[in-house]
Amino acid sequence: MLTYRKLSETEAPLFEDWIQDPETIKYSLSLFQKLKTPAQRSQWFEEVLNDDVNFNLGIFWNDVFV
Repeated sequence: MLTYRKLSETEAPLFEDWIQDPETIKYSLSLFQKLKTPAQRSQWFEEVLNDDVNFNLGIFWNDVFV
């Protein structure tokens, strides 16, 4: 089942795998293509988790972040 929910720190490693795949981010935000180092990606993900202005959700298939 496909669901949406708020992201947590536990999804950080999955996000790291996802954002490093050029085919996956090809048509995504251009920002993703500029995040070259693990530190840059980690900082961006942390900012998303702590963002009180925007409504950020993860997409999950059977409770697994996709």
